[in-house]
Amino acid sequence: MNIQNMITGLLAVAIIGGVGLKTLNVIEKNNSYISVKGLSDRNVVADCAMWKITVVTEANTIKEAQEKMNKDMDIVTKFLKTEGIMDTEVTDTYSKTRDKFYYGCERDNTRTKRFDLKGKIKIRTNDINKVRAIKSKFSQLQEQGININDEVKYVYTKIDQLRIEMLQEAAKDSETRAQKIAETFGAKIIGLRNFTSGKFSISAEDAAVTSDNEWYEEYSLNKRLRVVVTGTFNLQTR
Repeated sequence: MNIQNMITGLLAVAIIGGVGLKTLNVIEKNNSYISVKGLSDRNVVADCAMWKITVVTEANTIKEAQEKMNKDMDIVTKFLKTEGIMDTEVTDTYSKTRDKFYYGCERDNTRTKRFDLKGKIKIRTNDINKVRAIKSKFSQLQEQGININDEVKYVYTKIDQLRIEMLQEAAKDSETRAQKIAETFGAKIIGLRNFTSGKFSISAEDAAVTSDNEWYEEYSLNKRLRVVVTGTFNLQTR
């Protein structure tokens, strides 16, 4: 079998055998080389929580809105400290005021308050269990008439430590796949022609991976790290 026929055969094997062009990508159909993708993935648990808490207040005057905001923010801040949030974990606090009439909202005061204020508290902590426990108690604040909502992003901070190791694993996987495919057709790889580092991605652990594109998922606690590389290898018939 000549190399041209072998390359054509590799494509057929990739499709019929279920490998798929997501895993095996023969990019050239001449008589010298094939390009094969390699994969490395790891399941990890996030080790840092980025927590944004928003307190919303509405009133018909700035003074009324500000007074209620100050009261509500004081209650929320004391609640967080009582539940174990330390000052060093609070990265920012600020508020925003919006005049809804200015933005064209309904001017009938029986339907809407003119001003709304949003107080923001940003927290960064490595104690994820603490965050989840406090969130479950937010109903206590809502029972006091406080309009509060929040968003938590879970981050894995040791990605840089794993990146090189996973690239090496993916490169080795690419070489192993190329060797097995070449051997099937009586050929062998005789050297690396080109190497392309692919996308490093983070998804939810149970997410279906449908693309080699880079993405960064932030809301799940259990995550899957994934990197795809492409190795192009010279071929020689035996």
